[in-house]
Amino acid sequence: MCIRDSLTDETENLEREQKGLEAKHQGLEAKFENLKKTQSDLIREREELLADSEAVRSHQQKEEEDFIALNRAATALAKDIHNIKVELEIITTSNEEKEGELQLAKEGRGTVLFEANNLAQRNSELENEIRDLEHQKAEACLLYTSP
Repeated sequence: MCIRDSLTDETENLEREQKGLEAKHQGLEAKFENLKKTQSDLIREREELLADSEAVRSHQQKEEEDFIALNRAATALAKDIHNIKVELEIITTSNEEKEGELQLAKEGRGTVLFEANNLAQRNSELENEIRDLEHQKAEACLLYTSP
């Protein structure tokens, strides 16, 4: 009986060991499934990060292009401002020269200008009188033609 008891004990030990191994196997399978899920989550997260990274890169490129465009516009504006300053200096110099010439002309032709102004004023007065007379004439015509 010793052999039989020994075999029975051995069988029971093996069965317990098998059950323990099966339990370990199930635990490992559960861990494996959790790892697969974690791996899937990590892959999805990585793809999202790559998409975000690409969006950031695209945005940075757009900002760089905008900066370059603004820099070109600023350079063109600076050139335009410089050109305007040069033109203004030329015009200022020309005006100063013309003012000097005008001053000389005024000094030499002061009387002529004074008389021309007087004549222009008298001409304006006469034009006003003509308008008044034409208005009076129109009123007289209306009075004459009305019954």
